[in-house]
Amino acid sequence: AVSTSWRGSPLEAQRYRDAVRTYLQSLTSEVQLITKSDVTLSGRSATIPVTVQNKLVQGIDHLVLRLTSSNATRLKLNDGGAVAEQPVRIAGGHSQSVKFDASANANGQAQVTARLFTQDGRPYGEEMSFTVKVSEVTPTVLLVIAGGLLLLVLAGIRMYT
Repeated sequence: AVSTSWRGSPLEAQRYRDAVRTYLQSLTSEVQLITKSDVTLSGRSATIPVTVQNKLVQGIDHLVLRLTSSNATRLKLNDGGAVAEQPVRIAGGHSQSVKFDASANANGQAQVTARLFTQDGRPYGEEMSFTVKVSEVTPTVLLVIAGGLLLLVLAGIRMYT
């Protein structure tokens, strides 16, 4: 009944379609990723939390949060790949922190992108990027520091005697 009521009124039909599209896009923007500051991993492995906020009255389901590492040789996610996904289910008016395991192979920075997708793979909302800084004190560095401290202690004992 609605589709046939627009016959002969293409301008009004276009206005109605535009209004519905704008309303649906405004609802889509109510589910979003919370902006994240840079993350520092101090070790070989850690957990990276990404927060999803649902400002809608109803709960959301059937969304997937995908985290992508730009440098998979430096920073691996979940099962050792460059991409990790987890399903998202949030009640209305709530936020949820989704956690991803990360393991680092080398010191430095890696750019990570988080984005929501529908279950059929279509992007949902805006993507968010942040930097993961890996700074690990390796056992060799600890050994050199310990050796230097030992030399200082021995030199202090020698000077004292």
